Amino acid sequence: MVGIPPGFVYIAGRLPRLVRLLAFAYASSRIWELVFGKPAPCWLRVSALLLPIPLASTYNILYTYLRNKREAARRGAVLAPQVKSRWPGGFDTLLTVARGIRTGHIGRRSTMSPDLLYGTVWLMKHEHFSV
Repeated sequence: MVGIPPGFVYIAGRLPRLVRLLAFAYASSRIWELVFGKPAPCWLRVSALLLPIPLASTYNILYTYLRNKREAARRGAVLAPQVKSRWPGGFDTLLTVARGIRTGHIGRRSTMSPDLLYGTVWLMKHEHFSV
């Protein structure tokens, strides 16, 4: 018996949030029309329909980061360092990787390489041994 693919389940779980944002934007447009007696300007309607999704995603990412940072501090830990990015969301890193894939040089050393940003990087696992 074949089950429902996990992608559909994930999208179905996220759909109410998406619909809620767009329904709020549409309702706001209709309220504008009732209050002012004329439709909202086109630029405002388009912005209200296009911006909520990226803004909500940005808010969600920042909130999760701050929540994890607070929780780590509460437990006396620190978060793992992140690659520094010039653009919000790490889009410059993403573009560097995409260009590398397009040219076929994925492993090419770029300006975003950890050794160029942080110096020599060693991946070490620290374990406590009892004798």
